[in-house]
Amino acid sequence: MRGLRSFPDNSWSAIALAVLMTVFAAMPVAGLAQTTSLSEALGAGAAEEMALPGADLAESVAEAVGQSDVDEEKAADTPASEGEAVPISPAAKAAAEAAQAQIDAWRVELDRIAAALKRSGLVDKDFDELRTAVEEVRDEAQLLEQEQSPAIEALQARLEKLAPEKKEGDNGATPETPELIAQRALIQKELGVLNGLVRQGQVELLRARELLQTISTRRQAQFTANLLSRSRPLLDPKLWWESLEFLPHMETSLELLPADWWSLARKRLGPSAPFVLGAILLLAIFIGAPVRRFIVRRAQRTRDAMNPPPLRKYGAAAVIVLVNVLLPLAAMSIIFAAISVLDLDPERIHVLTVSLFLGIMILSVTYGLARALLAPGRPTWRMVALSDTAASNLTRLSLILGIVFGLGALNEGLNDVLLAPAAMVTLSRGILAMLIGIIVAIGLRVIANGRAENPDFISKDEAMRQSVLWRWGLMLAWPVVFVCILAPLFGYVTLGWFAAIQLVWASTVLGILFLLLLLVDEAITIAFHPGTRFGRGLVVNMGFGETTIEQIGVILSGVTRLLLILIAALAVLAQWGVRSKEVLSDIRNVFFGFQFGGITFSLSTVLTALVLFIIGIAVTRTIQGWMEHKLLPRTRLDVGLKTSIRTGVGYVGVILAGMFAFSYIGLDLQNIAIVAGALSVGIGFGLQSVVNNFVSGLILLAERPIKTGDWIIVGSEEGIVRRINVRATEIETFDRASVIVPNSDLISGVVKNWMHNDPSGRIIVPIGVSYDSDPEQVKEILLTIGKEHEMVLAYPAPYVVFVGFGDSSLDFQLRCYLGDIGNSLTVSSDIRFAIAREFRAANIEIPFPQRDVNLRDMPKLEALLADKAKPAPRRGRARKPSTTETPGSQEIEDGGDGDTT
Repeated sequence: MRGLRSFPDNSWSAIALAVLMTVFAAMPVAGLAQTTSLSEALGAGAAEEMALPGADLAESVAEAVGQSDVDEEKAADTPASEGEAVPISPAAKAAAEAAQAQIDAWRVELDRIAAALKRSGLVDKDFDELRTAVEEVRDEAQLLEQEQSPAIEALQARLEKLAPEKKEGDNGATPETPELIAQRALIQKELGVLNGLVRQGQVELLRARELLQTISTRRQAQFTANLLSRSRPLLDPKLWWESLEFLPHMETSLELLPADWWSLARKRLGPSAPFVLGAILLLAIFIGAPVRRFIVRRAQRTRDAMNPPPLRKYGAAAVIVLVNVLLPLAAMSIIFAAISVLDLDPERIHVLTVSLFLGIMILSVTYGLARALLAPGRPTWRMVALSDTAASNLTRLSLILGIVFGLGALNEGLNDVLLAPAAMVTLSRGILAMLIGIIVAIGLRVIANGRAENPDFISKDEAMRQSVLWRWGLMLAWPVVFVCILAPLFGYVTLGWFAAIQLVWASTVLGILFLLLLLVDEAITIAFHPGTRFGRGLVVNMGFGETTIEQIGVILSGVTRLLLILIAALAVLAQWGVRSKEVLSDIRNVFFGFQFGGITFSLSTVLTALVLFIIGIAVTRTIQGWMEHKLLPRTRLDVGLKTSIRTGVGYVGVILAGMFAFSYIGLDLQNIAIVAGALSVGIGFGLQSVVNNFVSGLILLAERPIKTGDWIIVGSEEGIVRRINVRATEIETFDRASVIVPNSDLISGVVKNWMHNDPSGRIIVPIGVSYDSDPEQVKEILLTIGKEHEMVLAYPAPYVVFVGFGDSSLDFQLRCYLGDIGNSLTVSSDIRFAIAREFRAANIEIPFPQRDVNLRDMPKLEALLADKAKPAPRRGRARKPSTTETPGSQEIEDGGDGDTT
């Protein structure tokens, strides 16, 4: 029960967190109240003797530091060799002694903390003090290792330079001078001192981490034990009887408490006490009135607004929450400050006023949040899918819940001030827990019955998402409600009261989170829209594209939403014993470095290396752009070579950026090469096609059998090379289709390149004329047409070839040379148009295909046809028509009238 006596302080932190979340959306969760003294937690138990794991190592370091004086005297008489070795100087000795003293202090501190943890009856405050002390030792031990690492690496490098040299073919070492041996001994001595200090620090760092784990385990175990502790049930008549017996004493104490405080006020202020206190009260009441009137006027939600903009809708709701939180906070802060300055806050009055203030804040936040989200009587301003009746009823229930919970906070303070017996505390908490559970159960029924399936004031997608949230919320809330109502009846009052606190606290945090998510998402979306002033400023001043601006807004919105959800999760889990300081400490360790086996992994280093890699890529792209638009156009290089240079610069820049990023992380490139060599076999089998295409792409860029802009034919595909990538080459056909050809096919296959060495080329235009045409005239006309075309080169000059005698025509070819073979189709078409025009003017016929068919034995065929053409001889009566003959055939034979022919 003692652990829950701190309810006002914990709730005060919770409400303060809610205020900070509302005003500053990105502020982290405030930690619980902490003190800086360890006297209570340590006590007499800290004097117990414990084993010192690093004692022997400390003695060795001390001996090394002491021995360094003798080494310095010896080194003074020994000549130095090129200044390589530096003996232990007095400054280094003093630093080593100071570090050793600090390590000894850590050891004593951790011994005291370990002894304090053996005591029973520790509360959350004690655990917080112990954890703070251990974290200080841990941070200092980590800092010691980081500070000494550069010096150790420097000494090791010097020692490697002074290592004995081996002769080839000789097992013995090269003779060394006494000076060299003395210098190496001094460096080894200094290196041993530093290594000893670092190892001692590592031992204490390990002990600190073990103690932190012990503190967390003890706290969780104690929290669970207190939560599941069983007291007398509310159905026990003796519990009620003992509580009733305390009521007269409680009434007397309540009467004396204001009287004692008023006597103290008159003693401090004299006869002017009523005027001073009245002025303070009036100032607290009326100082917020103009501010409230101004804010409410700005955030007024009119009933006749049909479709308010989402940002104004969410902003008005946020202002309503702020008004209900900040104004009571400001008023109570003025009262508290005045009472503290006037020295009118003794311990009992302080506890009671804090409880009263906490109750008022709970009521203000609960009711203000309900009005902001539900907007009773104003459906177009409502942000949840509920009907008008349900919204009004739920707002009233929120007010009642805030009053009951605020009375619970005030009740905790009264129990502490009046020293209420355990029966009174158990009964009051049990009744309040059951009342909260009943109110929440009624609210859940109102939500279930009043959910609007197709509201007009929110979109269908938002209504569907809220439907899912409502469904999951109801499923999770009902078991907690049953715990609030039933647990006190069976003696688990602490569990029921904790469940009631969680219901109100989690609902408040989730409501604030819901409002902030909507507000932040809409604000960022509008701010990073290219049509807004801020978006236009980014486009004009920073050179971002419109799509880039929107993408930045989406990413920023996602990061902000994730941060808000993390803060809300920490706020909810704080009541379960998960302290924000512990979580933030773990996040800090992950960010700034933690041990993973024998490797130190630092997320900050990785992120910094990633930023450096991105900067390297950006610099590479900038250089490529400068070369493409400024440098290369002013050279005489062809287009393909320019593209190869630009692509090669890109590859080199990416490789250098990656090497620099890996070096910053601390990875040895030599080790990476060894690992890459070990994996080369697997890469050769598993990724051989990718590697083959990559190497082929490099060959294409270096050897340039094809280049950007070339007209090539690969298999059945023909087109212009548009881009040579790492894995494949992109070809654009004349039909504007893109063909992706693997680079290995271009290297190992047959490729016809019309523009490999020279963009010029030859076109052939075939033409056939009739046999009646004059070949010389045809030749003259074709040469004239070829020479007159502007794209045909004068040298080599066009010429005509008489190909042969065809089946139906005399076949000629006009062969012309073009400066750019890419214009072959256009030139061929122009020449054909000119040929048709000139041939028509010269009456030169372009014949159709003709073929003569010669038949053998024509006299015999003519006689046979004549014999078949003779009429048949006449016969007697015609036979009767067969039954199978059709009426039509009978009509033809008898002439159509039935007479026999």
